[in-house]
Amino acid sequence: MDKIASTHLNLNFTVDFDTKKFVGTVEHYLDCLESTDTVIMDYVGIDIQNVTRLADGAQFREQVDFKTHEDLNPNLGNALEMTLPDACKPGS
Repeated sequence: MDKIASTHLNLNFTVDFDTKKFVGTVEHYLDCLESTDTVIMDYVGIDIQNVTRLADGAQFREQVDFKTHEDLNPNLGNALEMTLPDACKPGS
């Protein structure tokens, strides 16, 4: 069973035609279904620079430790594993 559900996604990109890249940010809105301090998402072809947790209507910001796994199931892509400073609670 999933412990986290993605409920909304915002993409904000600029296209760099010279380098043939998209540069920007991705915001995931998540619901905590079961208490956990780890969030894992699939990704493909993205150079992840940092992960920031926004809470309480973006009044609260903090950097989140993360690591990427590029040796997992090739059918699902790579995994981005984020460790929250404190476990989320269901309904938050």
